[in-house]
Amino acid sequence: MTVQGTGADVRTRLRRLLRHRTTWALTAATLVGAVLGAGLVGWRTGTLPWSQELRPCWDSLSDETLDTLMAGAGRREAEEQKLLGPGWTARCRVLAYSREEHRQDDVAARLDITVRTLDTLSGRDAHAWSAEFLSTGLTPLGGGLRGMASRSRAWLALPQQCVDGEDPVVVEARMGNQDKEDLISPERRYGMARAVVETANGLLGAYGCTGRHRLPRPPRDLDEDAQEEREKKRDGAARAALCGLAGAPVPQEHGTWLRRAARNWVDGGPARVCGMGHPHADFEARLVTVVDPELSLVFRAEALGGGPEISDSELGRGAFTTGRAVFMTRCQTGDVVFLAEQTHGKDSDWTFVRDVFPLYVAAEADRLGCGPQKVTMPKT
Repeated sequence: MTVQGTGADVRTRLRRLLRHRTTWALTAATLVGAVLGAGLVGWRTGTLPWSQELRPCWDSLSDETLDTLMAGAGRREAEEQKLLGPGWTARCRVLAYSREEHRQDDVAARLDITVRTLDTLSGRDAHAWSAEFLSTGLTPLGGGLRGMASRSRAWLALPQQCVDGEDPVVVEARMGNQDKEDLISPERRYGMARAVVETANGLLGAYGCTGRHRLPRPPRDLDEDAQEEREKKRDGAARAALCGLAGAPVPQEHGTWLRRAARNWVDGGPARVCGMGHPHADFEARLVTVVDPELSLVFRAEALGGGPEISDSELGRGAFTTGRAVFMTRCQTGDVVFLAEQTHGKDSDWTFVRDVFPLYVAAEADRLGCGPQKVTMPKT
């Protein structure tokens, strides 16, 4: 179903909807005059009962997914922006209200869905988006899906052949407090993963693209999955000793950091992330390898001109600043990006990135079969 229609079509649809018994509320097709951000489209406004024929977020989200994410809440309402086609930003929001009679106007849960094109020109998303969505708090969706999910964040890249241009288009989902990412919650993560996959499938249909993503597998048993997740982290830490730098000549003063980081290790998806948290930031330091060629484009502008140049043989380009280094090179699977970043630390000279990054690039390039990569950091 599309979000457009004639006045007669809309009236006919509304009469049909009103005959259904439901607890949903849906925004009508009347567009308000206000514009929101770069999308230049307004929210649909007004409330009407929901039916089984229409689902929130461009007819995408199922009751099962919303029940998983909003269990125990009362009535739900949805509002969404008009879809203008691939490459255009659009937003959807689902609100669940309290069941308590005297608090029925209080929002008990909120799910925000955004579809947008990642910025590959300014380098803004190389910083802000990667800090939020390429984190050890998220784990890969699995099943060949190009995305990751946690209890409060999830994202999924749409197939490139279905969108205009070469820039990656992603579905993002946010719900709850990102500061609690370390809490093990397989059910919530499963709900967030379903939310981005269902939304992506709805968009593929709206854009006229063939094929649909398979939904993530549900957790078998919450306690069993929680134990399995803990075991995976321990096994991952053992395999990822010093973030893949075991045997490399890592300066002694950075060994403690790397041992801490190796306890938080995410692999098997579009990016490999090794990092440590900080009480007042998303991370204290991290090492990232982006293996998805389309996602690597987000870092291209920074690699080509984001600071003093990192030199290499003729295999790649990179840039370095005091607390961050990025290097982009070509492997058999396409473009790959290596990233090191430090946001906090007792190191007053901020030497972590300068000392560790060349070792990390060499180790990861060898692991991926990219050929020998010997980067040289600039002196300034």
